[in-house]
Amino acid sequence: MMVLNNLLFVTILSILFLSLLLSGILFYLYRKQQQRSRELFLRFKMQEAAGVKQEETEPTDNPVLSSEIRQHELFVRLHDYLLTDRNYTKSDIDTSVLVAALSTNRSYLFEAVKLATGKTLQEYINHLRLKEATHLLETTDEVIESIAIICGYSSVRTFYRLFRSHYNMSPAAYRKMAREHVIT
Repeated sequence: MMVLNNLLFVTILSILFLSLLLSGILFYLYRKQQQRSRELFLRFKMQEAAGVKQEETEPTDNPVLSSEIRQHELFVRLHDYLLTDRNYTKSDIDTSVLVAALSTNRSYLFEAVKLATGKTLQEYINHLRLKEATHLLETTDEVIESIAIICGYSSVRTFYRLFRSHYNMSPAAYRKMAREHVIT
């Protein structure tokens, strides 16, 4: 009986040790992938700051990095498309329009946005719209409901909800705070 208990104890300890070892290895690999993604992002940012075009980046034999580079290039094309003629403010902009304009597929587009921003496609578009809204609130006397429409929101209620959740205040409170800050 004592031998059986000792054998069971050793087996349990072995399983715990192996699972800890495996967890450590997986954590290490996860951190390495994060570090590679961070380095890639920083490289793109430095190239962007230096004015280097994306086509000039050196090719890589690493399929993970190569895929990330293509996804980043797709994100840059998306970003440029959304900023061109302020397309992000068009209320009819949706995934199908973007997929067609960028000649890509839905899931690849979603992955590219998530990799570059950590946001979903809709969250990213809302980010651009809310950024525009804050600019208009700070620089114009436009009625808030009009700003919502100008920024691409077909529902003023949605605009108010998203603005409040993002800035923790209403658009009117934001405008008042921005004006008080400029005056003082």
